[in-house]
Amino acid sequence: MEAFWAIDAYKRQNRKGMDKRGIISSETVNRALAIVFNAQKGQADKNGRPGILRTLHVAEQMKGDLPICAALLSAANNNGVTLEELSAAGFSEAVIAIVRILSWNHAVDFLEYYQSIKDSGNIIAINIALTGLLFDCDLTRVRNMDTQAVEWYYQCIQAIAILESDNNKTHWRDGDMEYIYNAMTTRTIDIKSDAPSIGGRLSNLNARSFVFCGIECGSIEGVLQSLKMSDPIQQYVMCRLHGFEAKKAGKNQEWKTSQTLYWMGKAFPRGSSEYQQLLNSLYKAAFDQNKQFREDLGLSKGYKLLHSIGTDDPAQTILTRDEFISRLEWLREMIE
Repeated sequence: MEAFWAIDAYKRQNRKGMDKRGIISSETVNRALAIVFNAQKGQADKNGRPGILRTLHVAEQMKGDLPICAALLSAANNNGVTLEELSAAGFSEAVIAIVRILSWNHAVDFLEYYQSIKDSGNIIAINIALTGLLFDCDLTRVRNMDTQAVEWYYQCIQAIAILESDNNKTHWRDGDMEYIYNAMTTRTIDIKSDAPSIGGRLSNLNARSFVFCGIECGSIEGVLQSLKMSDPIQQYVMCRLHGFEAKKAGKNQEWKTSQTLYWMGKAFPRGSSEYQQLLNSLYKAAFDQNKQFREDLGLSKGYKLLHSIGTDDPAQTILTRDEFISRLEWLREMIE
């Protein structure tokens, strides 16, 4: 797995509250709770937190006695409580059947285990397994983002892909996690300013220091938006901007009627080869001078680059999707 996804998402996590339904109180559920609390007594996860927290979280996402008991008792079973003991405790065969599907066999490969759950066709078992994996993918719980943690995250992503095949999909709780999951499973990076990791950093809005034609620039977006203005002084100011401040600065500048753009006193027809050469020079300057830009492009190797929020009509935008992506691909090919 490319470590940058997990590490960058780890840094971005904002510790949003979990979507909890709460465990209903019933005689059956209370018996299941007593069994699993006893089975996991004194147990801690890799980060030193009580192991029962994961069990309770998964159970809280279930609805109804049967799924809740199955979630609780599958954890008990994987901590030494046998199916025979559960049967003797009076739990129904329907609950025990789900626990049997979820029973962890350490002789079986991690992904083979989740494939067997998928192959069972039992929706409750699949939902319990998915909920547990989504809990494991919450990187706010990871104290040290080391190689082992990154590999564990990657295994969870692969297992989720298995369980969610055939459109059996549950919603991710966090947009960053969903973006990373989609990027890794499709080998595609959709570039947009609010995306995690390199998906966001490759955006033109990203703060990126470089000098273009002797002018200090704060981002590629700042330069692009300045092209809408014929006044060089205004362009000097705009080139230093980045983020939505840069995008907003050029929002109301009229250029579409004339289809003319400007750079330091010179007019460039939008459809001219000279304008395309100007774009080439702009991106090459940023690439040559900004180390982070080069590193991010290097990390994107092996991924298809997209810009889903872009526009295709050159008469309506100063930079089409193809003009943007093709330049990133052109620069990426220069990296050994």
